[in-house]
This record gives sequence, structure tokens and C-alpha cells, in this order.
Amino acid sequence: MNEVGRTVYTISGTTLENDKRKTAAKEALAAIKNELPENCFTCEIIKDILELAKDIAYTTTLH
Repeated sequence: MNEVGRTVYTISGTTLENDKRKTAAKEALAAIKNELPENCFTCEIIKDILELAKDIAYTTTLH
């Protein structure tokens, strides 16, 4: 059961709070941005990242 104002996600018995999930996503994007040449973190790169993430999510066993 969720507390008021607190969102949690449960995947395979692992509970991940919304703020931890968002922090992990921000850190992953920051790491990708650091690997790119300056001024190359564009909408097209972000679209590629999202498409790849979707592909991984659909092909990865979540159990």
C-alpha cells in the first residue's frame, strides 16, 4: 500500500520508490551526456535512448 504522496513500483518483488527511480534515470542520462562530444546531447540522441530503452524493456525478462 502506498503512503499519501509516495509512489512505489514493485518489479519482481523489489520495491523502488519514485525518487530513487528518477535519480537513477538522471544519473544514467548524465553518464551518457558525459560520453558525448560537447553540444551533442540533442533531442535526436534522447529519442534514440528512449527507443533503445523500450527495446531493452520488451526483450528483458523482468522476473
